[in-house]
Amino acid sequence: MTPDLIARALESGSADDLRAVSESWASGLNTRRVDPHVARTLVDRGATLTVHAAAGLGFTDRLARMLDGDPSLIDAKGCDACTPLHFSRDVATARVLLEHGARIDARDEDHDSTPAQWSIGEAPDVARFLLDRGATPDIFLAAALGDPALATRLIDANPACV
Repeated sequence: MTPDLIARALESGSADDLRAVSESWASGLNTRRVDPHVARTLVDRGATLTVHAAAGLGFTDRLARMLDGDPSLIDAKGCDACTPLHFSRDVATARVLLEHGARIDARDEDHDSTPAQWSIGEAPDVARFLLDRGATPDIFLAAALGDPALATRLIDANPACV
């Protein structure tokens, strides 16, 4: 769907449509699946962003402004009590969050998973970036990344990890 088509759809809709979009991505869930151009059009038309949505949509400019204005947002709880870092769309977003003090191994409250673990399916480059920056690895991350050297190190350190 192109930004022009989104704009036309919004013109024929109501303010409730933008409110519904804002509510649907507020927790950060599934934001990586939203086309960034479509998201930008929606935000430009009045959809609102939470810190989780900004992270998941890759809106680093708005994300940095939010965190500069309220540093406590770095630990705000979104879907499953995840931090914004759990939803990082790309490396640039993860970098902004780490620069603002994100806890690299923060755990969500539903799955007890770290941001690297949350990233592995939809953003493996983010998972690799976080591991390179000191995130705690596990055998599942090593396998998902196809990293035999990491898997070997983990198994050597703790054979029970498999």
